[in-house]
This record gives sequence, C-alpha cells and structure tokens, in this order.
Amino acid sequence: MVIPQFSAWFQSAAFLVCSRFLAAILGGYIFSAISVSLLAVLVPLSKTDSVLLAVSLSVLVYTCVFIWVFSVRSLVKIYGWLIALSASQIFLLAVIKGWL
Repeated sequence: MVIPQFSAWFQSAAFLVCSRFLAAILGGYIFSAISVSLLAVLVPLSKTDSVLLAVSLSVLVYTCVFIWVFSVRSLVKIYGWLIALSASQIFLLAVIKGWL
C-alpha cells in the first residue's frame, strides 16, 4: 500500500515546484558554468577580455535558464534539455581543448 502513496507524492504540487526550483537553481548554475567555460574559449579576444565577457554574460544565461524552467510544462523536457545541452557543451569544450 506504500506504492500508491509514493506515486501520488511525485504528482503533488509541492514535489513539482521543488523539482522546478532544483532544476532552475542547480541546473541553471551548471549550465551557465559550462557556458562560461565554452564562451571564454570561443571568443576571439585576449584571455582576460574573453573571461570578463563570459562571466558578464553568465548572469544573462543563468537568468534565461531560470525563467525557461518555469515556462515549460513538462519536467521531463526540462531535465532532458538541460542534460542534453550541458553534455553537448562539455563535449564541444573537450574537443576544442584537446581533452578527447
């Protein structure tokens, strides 16, 4: 009899809101950190200028991800896109830096 209660908890409003906040805060932080690293490598400026530009734009990226998480209906779509985009950025960064 525990299984139906456990399943109902995953569909409760409290779980859905907490899961969105988790995706927005942690997922947005991870996504923006990877984006900053990739952008700092890709921008054709001096190292100092490219890092400053990337860090400045990280606030914009984080804010956009935070807003996007609360505008999409499906949690599966949110987590799927965050994982897929983060993984593709990590792969691209690894290829550019020669880690692979």
